[in-house]
Amino acid sequence: MIQNRDKMRADTRTFVLSPLEGAAKNSIGMVDTRLFSGDNVLYAVRDAQYSTWTLQYKHGVLPAPFKQTFTSFKKLEKYVADYMNRRNVRIVKVLD
Repeated sequence: MIQNRDKMRADTRTFVLSPLEGAAKNSIGMVDTRLFSGDNVLYAVRDAQYSTWTLQYKHGVLPAPFKQTFTSFKKLEKYVADYMNRRNVRIVKVLD
């Protein structure tokens, strides 16, 4: 997992993604290749009223598995990491 998570305080965090060796698995159209070039960004956004986390893209529609709410950033990060690993993509870092 990502190191130095305890210093993060922002309500919006950005995932920096990179394909693993080989190409990202895009057999069902669920991985936006613009995520690797920086043209599109995956954000985790905290709802201050309910203290829950959701995911958003800078551009485009979020895949159905990402359209849910998480009770902690740690759970959201684990879910995103597992989802992306199945698609041959890794989280390089999380920007606060």
